Amino acid sequence: MFNIYSILIFLFLFSCKNNDDFKFTQNRLNGFSVVAPPREIDESSFVEIKQKNANWISLMPYAFLKTVEVKLSINYGETSKSGFSYWGETPAGIISCAQMAHKNGLKVMLKPHLWINRGEFTGDLNFKNNVDWVKFENQYEEYILSFAKIADSKNIEMLCIGTELKTFTQNRPAFWLNLIKKIKVIYKGKLTYAENWDAFANVQFWNELDFIGVDGYFPLTEIQNPSVENIKKGWLPWKKKMKNLALELQKPIIFTEIGFQAVEGSLAKPWESSKETIENQDIQANAYQAMFESFENESWFKGIFVWKWFTNDNREQGFEKYSPQNRKAEGIIQHYFGKK
Repeated sequence: MFNIYSILIFLFLFSCKNNDDFKFTQNRLNGFSVVAPPREIDESSFVEIKQKNANWISLMPYAFLKTVEVKLSINYGETSKSGFSYWGETPAGIISCAQMAHKNGLKVMLKPHLWINRGEFTGDLNFKNNVDWVKFENQYEEYILSFAKIADSKNIEMLCIGTELKTFTQNRPAFWLNLIKKIKVIYKGKLTYAENWDAFANVQFWNELDFIGVDGYFPLTEIQNPSVENIKKGWLPWKKKMKNLALELQKPIIFTEIGFQAVEGSLAKPWESSKETIENQDIQANAYQAMFESFENESWFKGIFVWKWFTNDNREQGFEKYSPQNRKAEGIIQHYFGKK
């Protein structure tokens, strides 16, 4: 028989659930996706990142896949003379950058990527037969487990086990479940996977990971030069979809990548590198402000990794439309990263 105290406890728990008032963790991940430096660097880049109120970075080594040969090329040694692999992608570079980040109070997500042939979309990766699939999977497993060992030995706080591999994850789920088991034997930190904005709801192994990772290049508005309010309206259906998944699985969501180009009309298809050459910094600044305002009070949402941030010696920085560096959006990001 219920007494008054039982009823009050029931009403309290019911109210919390319906208000979605639960906390997965205390602090947000305020991160930058750091482009691998071509050459060895000092810690000044990480000092600068810390000054932007960031508390995380992601480091992103690449492996290069030739699908015809089913050959995955991984640079475990010196920087490639061909220029296809930078110092910051080698184990030595990853370790050095992680150590400098830790020295400056930054946590690290290690996020290996694939580069397929001449830059084909990784989500479409497929093979014609099971023999080729198994051959590739053996190489991919070696690739990820090698970085899992580095991550564990150097106290790297999070490992992302793959990036935007829709066809691979949906068609070969047994491989991924087995891979996760093997990773957990080696690595004791947090795990995530980075799925593209259009496929995150279909990943079959989220329950085995700590975070639902989304690369957040959602289509937000067709308006060429939208206001913050215009962009916030564009977030509403995507927020609902992500919230429903987070509550269903009781897993926090992070944007393993989020980026906006500083060019007009770029929010209709943020995943496409715009051919537009006329810079519009307001587009990018408004997009970041709208994103922060849309998610900052959501308890199921854990944080972001801004795409992308260049180290001080990287000459590509000035040509990159996604980077907020030295643009209005940089101040917006620093402001919201600094909020408690």
